[in-house]
Amino acid sequence: RLWFSNSSLFRIDQPMDRREVAFEWRTDDPAKLNKMKSAKFNERFESHLFSAFGFRWFLQLYPHGYNNKGSVELYLSLAALPPKIKCISLSRTLYCIETKTENTGNFTFTKVHGAGWPVNQLLNADIQRHASLTFKVSMGLAGVIDVDDDDVTESHLNMNQERPKASVDSLLKQQQIMAVRLDSLTTNMDKIMQRMDTMEEEKKQQHNQVIHPEQQRLKSWLESTNCLAVYYDTFVVHGFSDFAKFASLDIQGIKNIGVADLQHQVLILGKVLELNRNSAADNDDLEILDNTDKEGEPARKKRKLG
Repeated sequence: RLWFSNSSLFRIDQPMDRREVAFEWRTDDPAKLNKMKSAKFNERFESHLFSAFGFRWFLQLYPHGYNNKGSVELYLSLAALPPKIKCISLSRTLYCIETKTENTGNFTFTKVHGAGWPVNQLLNADIQRHASLTFKVSMGLAGVIDVDDDDVTESHLNMNQERPKASVDSLLKQQQIMAVRLDSLTTNMDKIMQRMDTMEEEKKQQHNQVIHPEQQRLKSWLESTNCLAVYYDTFVVHGFSDFAKFASLDIQGIKNIGVADLQHQVLILGKVLELNRNSAADNDDLEILDNTDKEGEPARKKRKLG
C-alpha cells in the first residue's frame, strides 16, 4: 500500500492492494494550526495535490464551516476530470486522526467537485485543544467509465500499481543526487571562501610592501591617535594620501569621505589644524635662514651717510 503525506512519499512493506490508496495531511506548525483553528466561516485550506488511479486529487478543509457555521467540513476533491473520462466511482473514508473522527461513503465523480463528510460530523470546538491536526483519506477505486461508455477501470488500476512505485524510486534517486550535489557545492564554496581570504591577505601584504614613504608618514602620524588610525585607508582611497593633501581637509570634506562620528570629526579637524600650524612655523624658520649672510650674521642694508 502506498501512503502519501504533505512532506514525503513512502511505501509500507506489505502486499499492496492496487485498488486502495491513502493520503495523509498533517499540520503541526503552531502558526498554521492557529490560523486553522481561528478560521472564519467559509475560509478554506487545501492540501497539496496527490496522484491516485491516474488522477489528481487534494483535500479541502473548512475549519469553521462551509454549509454550517462552526462545523469542520472535510472534502476529497478531484482536481480535474480528463476529457476522455465520463465518470469515476470510488469508496472513500475521511479521517481526523486526533479526534478519532471518520466517515465512509461511495461517490461517483462526473465533474470536478468534492466528496465530503456530513455536516456537524466534527465541530470547530472539538479541534481547539489539539497540538496537531491530521486529516486522512483512504480511497478504493470501484470503476472508471470513458466517454464511449467503455469500462477502463483495469487500465487505471494498473496506473495506480506502477506509477507510484516509479515515483518512489525516482524521488529516492533524485534525493541522492541532490545530496551529492549539495555536498559538492558546499565543498566548492569552502574552497572559494578560503581562496578569497588568501587573496585578501596577499592584497594587504602587497599594499604594505609598496606603501609610499609619504603615506607611511601619514599613517604613523595618525596611529599616534589610536581612534584615527582606522581612517587611514579611507583617506588614501579618497586621495588624501600625504601631509599636503591631508592638510587641505575641512569639516565638510571630512564628512564627505564617510567619517560620521562627531567626536572623530573634531579630532581629525584638530589634527589638520595642528599640521597647518606646524607647517606655518616651519616656513617662518625657513625665511629667517634665507635672510642670513654667509658669516651667519643678519644682513643689514647699508645706509648712505649724508
